[in-house]
Amino acid sequence: MADQLERSMLEAKERDELVSIAKALGGKPAARAKKATVIDLILELAGVTTAADEAPEAADA
Repeated sequence: MADQLERSMLEAKERDELVSIAKALGGKPAARAKKATVIDLILELAGVTTAADEAPEAADA
């Protein structure tokens, strides 16, 4: 695998291949997870992004 994972590189892959990559990184994608969700999981497991990076910030109420 490349030193740096890029979203565009992952988007070009089939969903089944992405699931295999996620499992190899120690993740457990849901059986019905969307391709984008699996990509997010892979990037998080690889340390490219964190869940906090992708979550929208809550507005102060």
